[in-house]
Amino acid sequence: MTLAYESRKDSEFEKRFSFSKIGDEEKIIQKKMFLNLFRIGHGNNMIFRRDIFDKVGLFDESLGVGTKGLAGEDLDIFFRILKRGYKIKYNPKAIIYHDHLIKDEEVEKIAYRNAYSSKNLFLGKPNFNYLLFYLLLLSKYSIKFLLNRDKVEKQRMRGFLGLKWKE
Repeated sequence: MTLAYESRKDSEFEKRFSFSKIGDEEKIIQKKMFLNLFRIGHGNNMIFRRDIFDKVGLFDESLGVGTKGLAGEDLDIFFRILKRGYKIKYNPKAIIYHDHLIKDEEVEKIAYRNAYSSKNLFLGKPNFNYLLFYLLLLSKYSIKFLLNRDKVEKQRMRGFLGLKWKE
């Protein structure tokens, strides 16, 4: 589980993108017909058995912070692990505190970046689960944008559609 420091837990980032919304219960996650990859966890607090990389491959270097893909390397490897029939264990007792240091006025850019990276991940790899997940997320965020019309949801939609960032 990833928690924000006390001084940041009420920030705009934590309200919209909190890493602590995955749950307090230990879970064993395994392959299903459809899997919401965002409900597995985040790559900032994970460990692997060494042999898993021999079986599913290493992290995709075209994904992640500092790449054109911007993010998604954790979701991609989670999916490949589950696709091969292995399980992932979520342990909420393995807690880290993470300070995102993201100012409230930067949340629009984070929404855009996360959506853009999701689009790259889900449409960049030929897979029915990824395509279905992309379409479901696009529908969900389209509805949220139409109902809320706030700047963060507008940028998220731009990212999901692959449009360029626009102030």
